[in-house]
Amino acid sequence: MPVLDFDRIAVKLSSRFARHGRINPWPSIDHSLDCSSRSRGAIRRFSLCRLPGSQIKTARHKPHYIRHLIHHFQPLDDYEESNMKFWIDHPDKGLKMTVVLRHLLGYDNIKNTAASPKPSIAKFLGHDIGKGIPESKMRDVRFLSIDVDGLDGHGRIPGHFSLGVSILDTQTLHALARGSGTAKPESRIIESHHFVVRCWEPSYQPAKDKFLFGLPETVSIHELRVKLGEMISHRDVVVLCHSSKTESKILRDLEIDLFPKYTLDTAELYKMQDGTSTTLGNLLDTVGMLHAIKDLHVAGNDANFTLRALLLLAVRDAEYQCQLDADSVLPYWISTFEAVALWLSEDEIKRGIRNRREERTKEREWQMELRQQSRSQEGRFEREDKGGADEDEGGADEAV
Repeated sequence: MPVLDFDRIAVKLSSRFARHGRINPWPSIDHSLDCSSRSRGAIRRFSLCRLPGSQIKTARHKPHYIRHLIHHFQPLDDYEESNMKFWIDHPDKGLKMTVVLRHLLGYDNIKNTAASPKPSIAKFLGHDIGKGIPESKMRDVRFLSIDVDGLDGHGRIPGHFSLGVSILDTQTLHALARGSGTAKPESRIIESHHFVVRCWEPSYQPAKDKFLFGLPETVSIHELRVKLGEMISHRDVVVLCHSSKTESKILRDLEIDLFPKYTLDTAELYKMQDGTSTTLGNLLDTVGMLHAIKDLHVAGNDANFTLRALLLLAVRDAEYQCQLDADSVLPYWISTFEAVALWLSEDEIKRGIRNRREERTKEREWQMELRQQSRSQEGRFEREDKGGADEDEGGADEAV
């Protein structure tokens, strides 16, 4: 696992210095706190420590904070109530999203004992998300992964743009994990769409080969609203994006409201685990997706792979919790998340590899064209320099 240095150090410190202060692996839930009176106080930061300069910061953001923690460790029994109140009232987005993801996918209480009761997500968020699925710890929600591509660089809506949507239903995921006869195979668990939205260019026709999971659909803005409304009808929806600012702005500009119960961001979830920001491509490499079959910067593909990345981030999170507690057992449905995220049909793999080869061929042709242009330009400069030198020699002879 890429998370090595400061996570392992923090785990060792948590046992070594437990009697001196409060150090907890990220993101821990203090079940001893009264959730009814201080619901957000049930969430602790990765590692609160007093650093030089009397500032309370978190150790997960920068590795050198850990070095400060090692060399300048001070107990936190006397920290100011105002500073603690700030962390309670302003929880980290990635931390909050991680807690919600654990609740939705049913692994928020891996070690389910009477001494460690399951916290109330309704008291933490102010509202509940989804009903319980019978015989499952997962919540009955529909994940809606959204990605927008083809904008003009300023977030404005051009004549046409692409909007990708991928859907994952926890009911279908639960049926697959339980081995139900009505369960869909892994290839059909994630439903993906690639919409080419025509704003004021009705004659535009999209390329058909780039979308790996079907054929693109050309729609108007009104038709897009209708299709998205059909996807969310009568269900609790959780919207998912990777760096969600652009998608939120476009949906707001198009006057499309998905009425989500919550919005997750894989960029924030990854930052919570590794402490750094990353692109979707690097995130997929980190969580184990084969680079050869990824065809990114296509809205439908990006939405699909973002949903797969969410499942693999959940797998990493659950495995990490089990590493922290030797008595914990990994829930049986976690392996289903990994199977769904990493499974691709033979046709999808072939299409992805073919697209990658075409991209490499185009890149080589472009580089060869650049070299030819550069050589012709160098030859022109040499001829001009030679002609100028001949003129100078002729002028010198006339002067003589």
